[in-house]
Amino acid sequence: MISWLVAIGAGVALAALGYVGRSARGAMSRLGPAALRALATTVLVALWLDAPVGRARPGRLLVALDASASLSRGGDTTAWRRARVIADSLGERPVLVGTSVGTSPIPERPTLPSSRVTPLVDQALAEGRTVALITDGEIEDADALRRLPAGSRVSVVRSADGPDIGIARLDAPATAIASDTVVLRVHLVAGGVGASATQLAVAVDGASGDAIAVAAMAPWEERTLEVPRAVGRAGGRVIRASLAAGDREPRNDTLAVAIDVLDRPAALVLSTAPDADIRWIESGVRSALGAGVQTWWRVSPGEWRRAPSLDPVAETEVRRAVAEASVVVLHGDTAFFGPPSTALRGSRWLIPSSDADGEWYVAPSADGSPMGDLLSGAAPDSLPPLSASAAPALEWTALVARRDKRGDGVPILTGRTTAPRTVVLTAAGLSRWGLRGGEAASALPALAGGVAAWLAESAPERRAAVPTQTSWREGEPITWRRGGRDSVVVLRWSAAGQTGVDTLRFGATGTTAVGRVFAPGRVDVDVAGGRVTLVVNPSGELLPRRAAVAAGPVGDGAAAAAAPSARDWLWLYAVVILALSAEWVLRRRAGLR
Repeated sequence: MISWLVAIGAGVALAALGYVGRSARGAMSRLGPAALRALATTVLVALWLDAPVGRARPGRLLVALDASASLSRGGDTTAWRRARVIADSLGERPVLVGTSVGTSPIPERPTLPSSRVTPLVDQALAEGRTVALITDGEIEDADALRRLPAGSRVSVVRSADGPDIGIARLDAPATAIASDTVVLRVHLVAGGVGASATQLAVAVDGASGDAIAVAAMAPWEERTLEVPRAVGRAGGRVIRASLAAGDREPRNDTLAVAIDVLDRPAALVLSTAPDADIRWIESGVRSALGAGVQTWWRVSPGEWRRAPSLDPVAETEVRRAVAEASVVVLHGDTAFFGPPSTALRGSRWLIPSSDADGEWYVAPSADGSPMGDLLSGAAPDSLPPLSASAAPALEWTALVARRDKRGDGVPILTGRTTAPRTVVLTAAGLSRWGLRGGEAASALPALAGGVAAWLAESAPERRAAVPTQTSWREGEPITWRRGGRDSVVVLRWSAAGQTGVDTLRFGATGTTAVGRVFAPGRVDVDVAGGRVTLVVNPSGELLPRRAAVAAGPVGDGAAAAAAPSARDWLWLYAVVILALSAEWVLRRRAGLR
């Protein structure tokens, strides 16, 4: 109402300013154009203020029912039944919220694998409706509720809690070498009343080792256990971690991942003169590339040892592996196996032994490199000095070194992008970075891992497509990474006695594509170039989780019951134009200029 009073006042004032005291052919000759000016000005100001043009008519209430599996955790549907009673009492047919917003018939048991409300919020805003959400409070994207129209509210229903422990995550390398032992990290989480002591078993394709005792856990406690396991022969392997039965929700007691066990290393780290530098570098390479890294040290002429076990290995085996490896990090005598241009098939990082002396201080090259910031943002002044010599000129320079911090500097880390990718490092004393700690300690693994990851990017993948993760949760679509040059890849899959064919389309330059959603279980997929093993685990909704929202009003968006405004009525713009045009005509007839 205030906006309309302001508009009317402005209209009358502008009309009076234009016509009071002006001479015309009679007083009535001024009345018509003055009224038209007042009308045009009033409407124009109302449009500027977006004044209301009617009474607020609130839209129908949008009732939303959270149908995620967390409302039936442990088989207890008490909370679900209470939620349905609340929804029925609101007098509107509810929509189901979970992965998306749906109008399917209300099920007897909630089973949706996620609880996201962003689609609900978008629908409410588009339709101008307030929302009544009935949920257990375990919303994945709870921040989205703030955008709901003012007047929306949340009702929270929860079942009685009980002792529960679940496996939240199982970290395993994507690749390993046949017969190697990998270290698995099992992340456990307890429910709101804690969990009793139990046992953990980790099996590789059904063959499990000794059970591990798990002590009782406090409410909402999180715990990580490290479990070493031998991966066995080459091929796709499924590693499954499981807890002994006995708690509230048995479906969250098992989690599995799939890894590729290779018959040969994905990357080699070799040294003909092992020292502290190459040991630090090897650690960074292994962190970047995972368990598919094999390390061999030449401890004396003709004698090689496998790290870290120091088991002997024949030099003929070393030479054969060097000739076949996709990525080789070679330290010491870089011509030991012959000229690198002919002896090495894959990408290579050459670190020749250096007898340089003096103190050289490292800094990023002004020209940059395709590997980005190799020092992890560490200030050059925080890095201890190195012994260095000039590296050969290649396509680009990543790092330079200055003697006593003076001069233009010489290149110490150079590289070539054209296949096979090559990096050369001509510096010694990198172990000083690791020993100093702080920024220097973080710069060393960043340097080693960055170079290794960049070299591995060009390593050929025999399969046309590979999954981007080692495991998936129910309801998640499988995402794939392009393995070769084909932009269209055909998948032939089999799971739980069913088979099917899917097609991935990566596009002209795309590197990832989204595939279908599979039910929980093992999925074997045949692609051009080989086979891929997938594992889909039960929904994360079954894990113990704290409530993310509380009951009560929610939403600070515009009220859904706002009245229609002047700008919504397009014909008002026409009124302004017609009124001003008519005023001009009447002014001319009245002899006004």
